[in-house]
Amino acid sequence: MDKIKNYFDSLIAMEAEDWDIFSSMLTKTVFPKRSLILEMGKTERYLSFIEKGIVRFNIPKLDYDFTFGFAFENSFVSAYDSFLTQTASSYNLEAITDCVLWRISYDDLNIVYKTTQVGNFIGRKAIEDIF
Repeated sequence: MDKIKNYFDSLIAMEAEDWDIFSSMLTKTVFPKRSLILEMGKTERYLSFIEKGIVRFNIPKLDYDFTFGFAFENSFVSAYDSFLTQTASSYNLEAITDCVLWRISYDDLNIVYKTTQVGNFIGRKAIEDIF
């Protein structure tokens, strides 16, 4: 969890209380190399920070997978359009290396928005990373 704390510390002075609220809602999840983090057709429930690993955005096709993006360590990752609208994703998120993600659910992030002074900043920085 140190990497996500250092990430935010480099951007904003976060009150300890705000960090405690945000960090208490994070869950550490490990995905082995070549596993699906999110399968096309399923709804994205999490906004994730990559502590370790590389994530690929792809659309599976019969003859090949169309890769249209990557996310790397110390950045956020999500099928953000699916996360934001809580509808099915039109693409996969795949761990192309072993990955360690710190994840916050859609509902918990909305609690962070409402109960902390920096919640909106956290959301905005995550969106900028994903974009």
